[in-house]
Amino acid sequence: MVPSFSSIRLVYNPGVAESTVAQVDAPPGRFWHLLRGRLTREERQQVYLEIRDGSTPSSRFYILIVLSTIIASYGLLANSTAVVIGAMLVAPLMGPIFGISLALISGNLPLLRRAIFSTALGIVLTVGVAMLIGLVPMSMQPGSEMFGRTAPTLYDLFIAVASGLAGAYALANPKVATALPGVAVSVALAPPLATCGLFLARGSLELGAGAFLLFLTNLFGIQLAGCVVFFLYNLGAEREVKEVGPFRFVMRFAPSIVAIALMGWYLTITLQRVSAEGRLRTTIQNVLTEEFARRSGSRLEEILSLGHADGRWDVVVSVLTPKPLTTSEIDALQKLLERKTNQAIYLIVRSIQSQDADANGPVFALPSELEQSERLRRDAEIAKRITEGIQSYLSGISGASLVDVAHSEDGNSLRVQATVAAPEPITPQQVNDMESSLSQLLGRPVAAEVRTVLSRSADAKGWLYVPEGPKPPPISPEEQAIRDRLEAAIRRRLEALPGVTVTEIAHREGESVRTVAATVEAPEPISPEVVAQLQADLRRYVNPQVQLVVMTRLVVRPRTNENSR
Repeated sequence: MVPSFSSIRLVYNPGVAESTVAQVDAPPGRFWHLLRGRLTREERQQVYLEIRDGSTPSSRFYILIVLSTIIASYGLLANSTAVVIGAMLVAPLMGPIFGISLALISGNLPLLRRAIFSTALGIVLTVGVAMLIGLVPMSMQPGSEMFGRTAPTLYDLFIAVASGLAGAYALANPKVATALPGVAVSVALAPPLATCGLFLARGSLELGAGAFLLFLTNLFGIQLAGCVVFFLYNLGAEREVKEVGPFRFVMRFAPSIVAIALMGWYLTITLQRVSAEGRLRTTIQNVLTEEFARRSGSRLEEILSLGHADGRWDVVVSVLTPKPLTTSEIDALQKLLERKTNQAIYLIVRSIQSQDADANGPVFALPSELEQSERLRRDAEIAKRITEGIQSYLSGISGASLVDVAHSEDGNSLRVQATVAAPEPITPQQVNDMESSLSQLLGRPVAAEVRTVLSRSADAKGWLYVPEGPKPPPISPEEQAIRDRLEAAIRRRLEALPGVTVTEIAHREGESVRTVAATVEAPEPISPEVVAQLQADLRRYVNPQVQLVVMTRLVVRPRTNENSR
């Protein structure tokens, strides 16, 4: 972009207004006369002054650079096309680039220096501010607006050249100056630099370099296109050719021409790669779409990624399918893609299980899936009827409830395993009655196995669902008199011992032995000698068949103040 300064003739004269380009008369000649005839001398001077002012660093230039970068950065992070377009309109970078073009055409060294400095300063400020924004912890993730500026192609170079021609033409021709905002939008100088800064802040050097290459494409395309327009408008070009000679004049543009050629070569390769990838993506999508259309209930959802590495294409796709694809099915799809594309393919399929259903059940299902669905429905119906049958039978048993039930097929019969919570075990006779009830309900033989979990419920008044056992025979008055005498004697003798309290006395009669069990609370166990002496007295004075059993519950009682003294 920067030519050898030896080929530029300094036309700046401090004693004359810096408008030498506007004061040069075009030599005779129909071609140059026709071009120059479009601008008056005053219009040429106005064009020069406008480009010079836009190429000069000033507070206005700095403010617009910073503001356009902020707008572009947050527009890119928000993935908002409208906001990014606004940044394109605000950015002042196009002025210095056209200043470089005019300086090269007219040989104006001071203008060239100012324009190069302004351009470099704008680049540094834009990338720097964007990096600061990208380092903010709350920054959002990159979107399509950012990624779309990381892989320029030859199309971007054509756009830059066309935009440069339009912009320079609008500057040189006041009648079409209203087209400049559209040129600023089409060429997009600030967004690529902002994208570069944001990716550099994230450490994505490759993506940042791709965005900066897009900016360089725009820069050189605009600068060289501007040179062409200003040359055709003879803004000092004829005089410079005469002064320095055609060869030295053309050599001024050698760096820009070489840069354009190199970028054109690289961008052509990029375009070919992008085009090949696009064709491959289309082929893969068509093949997989057609293939999954043959599978009931399956369809291709999306090609998630497509990249080339190690001599093969890595393809990741997502598929909606009622059943995940097996490895053999994926291998068959991979081989099919290789045949259709003539490329080495490594296929990864992300199966997303989905099922379409209507009021009657699944819409898309394989025969095996329909059979399994019918079997599950039939088993659910049998389980429901077994549960209802057992619950109906248990409703006649106080406190019994069904906890769990399972069943299995055993030929033509059913095996039922049930768990029941009840105050007392379910008897074999009750299990037999339950089998008969279930067999009659289901219309097939049933073998039941019932596990009882003993449980009793109580409220504040007492036990609920108390099992009804055999009632004890009534006690005769003679028997009651004997029990009263025994209990009175036991309480009197034992409670005479220090700290002993009789809490319960139970009687159990045998054929030849009357067992009396006494429960006492005492600070120490009742000795066998005491029990033996008491039992002997009871046999002598109350009943000779008494066998006394004393159970002691040890209790440590606090000592009273009187005892402690």
